[in-house]
Parts: sequence; C-alpha cells; structure tokens
Amino acid sequence: QDDPGPKTPQIRVGIHVGNLTCGVLGQRLPKFTVFGSTVNMAARMEQTSFPSKIRVTEDFYDLVSDDKNNIWSDRSVITVKNMG
Repeated sequence: QDDPGPKTPQIRVGIHVGNLTCGVLGQRLPKFTVFGSTVNMAARMEQTSFPSKIRVTEDFYDLVSDDKNNIWSDRSVITVKNMG
C-alpha cells in the first residue's frame, strides 16, 4: 500500500449577514451559543459550498462587494431548503 503523504485540509465556509441572538446557556457547564435564522442561513451556505471555497449570500455580497476589486467568481444562484 503506497502512502500518498499528508493531505491538505479542505474547509468549506458559509457567510451571511443579519440579526442573531446569543448568550450563555447552561449552569453546570455554561456555553456561549449563537442562534437564529442568520446562523441557519450561514450553515446552509457552508453545507452547499465546495471544498476550499467560500459561499456567501446575496445580502453579504451586496454589503461587501466592490466593483474595483472583483475577487468574486461563480455567482451561481442556489435554492436553499426551508429558508424563506
């Protein structure tokens, strides 16, 4: 069996912008948590992203895009289940 060597980690990232709720939950083992539809949408973007890529929502794109520095590619529109 040939060892192909170490593999490069591949991550997927999803980004959305909007309102959210956060706080510390639990008494015995408190944990900081963030939740809301914004978090759910970012998770959906991550789930539908390709390895080593970042998928953003149109809201985020409109907020940060700049025609001077066009770093965006493949602005394909996807359907996200159970999201308004």
